[in-house]
Amino acid sequence: MSDVTKHFIIVFDRAEGRQIAFEEWHSVEEATERYRDLEQANLDSPKEARDIVLVGSDSAESVKVTHASYFAEEHPDATNIKRYLDDFAESHGAMGINQRRIRSPRRAHVQPHLA
Repeated sequence: MSDVTKHFIIVFDRAEGRQIAFEEWHSVEEATERYRDLEQANLDSPKEARDIVLVGSDSAESVKVTHASYFAEEHPDATNIKRYLDDFAESHGAMGINQRRIRSPRRAHVQPHLA
């Protein structure tokens, strides 16, 4: 671990579900100025359209762990998870995620122990 704090800016497009920028800055002043510029440039966008995040950390690897949701290419997204669950449900005779119910697992019948 390094004693030097680096500054990272992440820009994440929520509509597309992907990161569109990941920048590293060594000066907090320059990073803050860049962050303000990005926020200013996105004032006309809907608030939920983009996340612009300024993070201080010792390394890019640490940021990828602590802010993993912004690195979608390294993690499965909700669409892939839903597809997997639907495929799994179909292959096991259950209803999929978009349907009204999913079959609950059968419970084993247990005979009471008589003393």
